[in-house]
Amino acid sequence: MDTFRLTDNKMHEIHKLWGEIAKERNGEFKHILCKAPASIDPINNKLKRFELNLSRHHNSTIIISTSEKHPLKVEYLFKRNPELEFQIYPEDFIEKISKFLGSKEIEIGDKAFDDKFIIKATNKAAIIYIFNNEIKSYLINSNISSIGLLPSGYYKLHIVLNISVADRESMNKLIDISIMLIDGIVNWKSNV
Repeated sequence: MDTFRLTDNKMHEIHKLWGEIAKERNGEFKHILCKAPASIDPINNKLKRFELNLSRHHNSTIIISTSEKHPLKVEYLFKRNPELEFQIYPEDFIEKISKFLGSKEIEIGDKAFDDKFIIKATNKAAIIYIFNNEIKSYLINSNISSIGLLPSGYYKLHIVLNISVADRESMNKLIDISIMLIDGIVNWKSNV
């Protein structure tokens, strides 16, 4: 049987903290019980999932979620086409080889960022504008799995990373970085 990623005590800490953050930021906290595969919870067949919803531009919502079994994820649906797509993920050994062999990716002129991540995008100037020094520094120093803006009905921004989800400072920094990213995506065309 798979082990739980978060203990009951840790889930209780997250429940309390995310509820407080929702109140402070005029958001909404949701505690959702989902049906779980038997490999996760063969007895109760339940999986605890938390969502922190924060309103942004044009009545869209930043959705931050985690569960006992799944990593932290941030999602935001753009109701208007931002005319940009990108995927950014950590560069590993295989990526270094494919990069050496000429794999298509962009570099934005920040050696630390370019060396740590594979960047695929439809507009290099937009990426340079959106990913300011504070965002780049945050991503370099975080354990990020992926970040992207891709069409999925609407255009969906997603960030998957591993941070301390029961730490107020970590959560507030993630929220602030997410807002900066969203604002940068919304505003990039008028500034590039």
